[in-house]
Amino acid sequence: MASYDVRLSNKAQKALESLELKLATRIIAALEILATNPMPRNSNKLHGSENTHRLRIGDCRVIYEIRSSVLIIFVIRIGHRRDTYR
Repeated sequence: MASYDVRLSNKAQKALESLELKLATRIIAALEILATNPMPRNSNKLHGSENTHRLRIGDCRVIYEIRSSVLIIFVIRIGHRRDTYR
C-alpha cells in the first residue's frame, strides 16, 4: 500500500500550533498513522461529502479529506469538538 502525503490547511496548521504540547503530540502521531492508513478504525465518514472524514482524538476533532487519485490526505480543520463542525 502506498503512503499518503499529509497536508494541513493554513487554518489547521494555526490550530495545531495553538494547542498544548501533549495534545498536539497526540494529533501529530495520529496524522502520521493517517499517512499509511487513511481510514483507521476510529475515523468516521462525514455525511454530505464523499471523501471527508473525521478523526477523534480526545475532545479534539481532525476533519480531513482523502484525495486517493493523488495520494494526499488534506487536513481541513483541527479543533475542539464543540467548534469543529461550525
